[in-house]
Amino acid sequence: MTDPAPPQTDRFFDGRTAHAHAAVLKFEPGKLLIEDAGGDLLARWPLPEIRIVDENLVNGALVLALTDGTAPRLHLFEGPGKAALLRARPELPRWRAQQAWRNLRQAAIWGGGALALAALLYFGWRDASIAVAGWIPREWEAPIGGAIRDELAAAHRVCSTAEADTALAGLVARIAPRLGGPPVTIEVLDVDQVNAVALPGNHILLFRGLLDRASSPDQVAGVLAHEASHLELRHPMRGIVQQLGVGAVLSIVFGGSDLGALGQLAATLPYSRAMESEADRHGVELLKAAGLRADGLASFLTVMAETDPGGLPEWLSTHRDPQARAAALDADASGEAALDPAAWRELREICGADDPGEAGDSGDRVARPSSLGRGEGSAVGAPVE
Repeated sequence: MTDPAPPQTDRFFDGRTAHAHAAVLKFEPGKLLIEDAGGDLLARWPLPEIRIVDENLVNGALVLALTDGTAPRLHLFEGPGKAALLRARPELPRWRAQQAWRNLRQAAIWGGGALALAALLYFGWRDASIAVAGWIPREWEAPIGGAIRDELAAAHRVCSTAEADTALAGLVARIAPRLGGPPVTIEVLDVDQVNAVALPGNHILLFRGLLDRASSPDQVAGVLAHEASHLELRHPMRGIVQQLGVGAVLSIVFGGSDLGALGQLAATLPYSRAMESEADRHGVELLKAAGLRADGLASFLTVMAETDPGGLPEWLSTHRDPQARAAALDADASGEAALDPAAWRELREICGADDPGEAGDSGDRVARPSSLGRGEGSAVGAPVE
């Protein structure tokens, strides 16, 4: 009589080498700990992000990975480890049906793209882009916005201090609405330009030149509320859909296109006059909802109008004159200040302790007008005068 084969040992592949580690599974709240035979930690996986990528129908072995697409793999055979994981994630065995649903959903998305193309032929591309951008899940915007952010960050220093980061993150968390998808994040770039940028994927870039020009934290809060409104209203995605087309956007989302040149491309994506006015009005509503002074955006636009008296008249400009935009806003000053004096000082010095008041004399840090001022704004990059 032949002895039964010994049970196979669970294995972990780290994705960097072909070496297989004997795997021992342990659990903590919401996490799967993968250790080697000696007790050293190999990986800590969030339980909700574990997925099955293959299953051996003969011996029941499972190949598992994370939903983020990274390379590490966990091979589980019949035994206590597999049984414990399936108790923690009882829906995992339905992975084939879930994969079929994902494939069906992707087919529906491409079908929706075809319908969108038909819609743009009937209604016009600019109008159709509003509907198309609304159909794209916010989670899909992350690779697009991340690529733009990485390209800009590679060209310019990202300013960061613990105190300023905390102040800025707290301000954004207070102002920004709950959008779905990833939380709204913000970074400061050491760029001598009065500008702020809303990126797909719920990310905002604030340029150092704007901090130099602002005279109060309430003005910065007004600008951030304006950019958060662009995100909520899907303006960055609408601009990219208009520029690239549905097929190219879906190709980027599903990894079929090079993302490397998106930063330069996005610099040409204009926000229309209607988009800017909509973001102005909604930004004031966000400030009021947060209990903050709502006059910061109007105040900042007034500063821009006074310091940039040249430029196109309103009837020739894509964007309204800053003074006209300011006058159209509800400048309610009854709320709380955006930051206390200490936090405001830390934020202004996030890129260094240079005195912004001396910038005009030195010639090193003279700020330039942005999409918040006169001229045609852009989703990313330098404004177009």
